[in-house]
Amino acid sequence: MLPDLNRLQVFYHVYHLNSINAAARALHLTQPAISQQIKKLELELQTPLFTRMHKKIIPTSAAERLFSIIRPFMQDIADNIKYIAKPLNKPFGPLSIGAPIEFGKQVLPKICQGFRQKYRDVT
Repeated sequence: MLPDLNRLQVFYHVYHLNSINAAARALHLTQPAISQQIKKLELELQTPLFTRMHKKIIPTSAAERLFSIIRPFMQDIADNIKYIAKPLNKPFGPLSIGAPIEFGKQVLPKICQGFRQKYRDVT
């Protein structure tokens, strides 16, 4: 069974920021909530992810492997979430136009040229 995605997000931030407190600030959660999520993820994966030394955390080899697996996934999600918000600002995607042949030859090229410059994400 896959680990909880929210816990993976918490792990990603803890590992990336190398700090439970920084991850808590970034995710708008408390430090105990972050620690609890990491402990639950360690139980799910049946392996420790961080070694705690004084106030520092040191990633284990399992944490390094997990981070290398989920980093592209998390970055891809972040990039695509920005793309999802794009329709609020500008149209995007394929455009289909039905028109008579002569209209398509004479009028549409002029209209489409300006449209393409204004809406580059419409294909």
